[in-house]
Amino acid sequence: MINKQKMDSSTNERLLILEEALLKTRQFDSLIRNEDWDELKEQTEQRQKILELFFTNEVSDEDKTKVAQIIEEIIKLDESYKSTILEKKTLSIKETVGIKNKLKAAKAYQIINDRQ
Repeated sequence: MINKQKMDSSTNERLLILEEALLKTRQFDSLIRNEDWDELKEQTEQRQKILELFFTNEVSDEDKTKVAQIIEEIIKLDESYKSTILEKKTLSIKETVGIKNKLKAAKAYQIINDRQ
């Protein structure tokens, strides 16, 4: 994890820290595909801490373009992941409803069977 002392160092190191947040964001893809929600939550929280720490110091004028590019890529990835997560959520809801319907049918069958 990044420490505060590192944030006070050179501009290049600061950009590396921001790129670490981007790398972490790219790794979300496999976590989402594997539906590893607990690890995704943990990694998201770690990324948030990195970003908060990065932005505790002002971004220099010379770095603003590069910082904006990285942040735009993070946002773009997040939007893509959001779509994927919503699709998975919808599928999970449909599967859950299907299971509940099958359970209801099984109970109804059992009731009818018990009456005979």
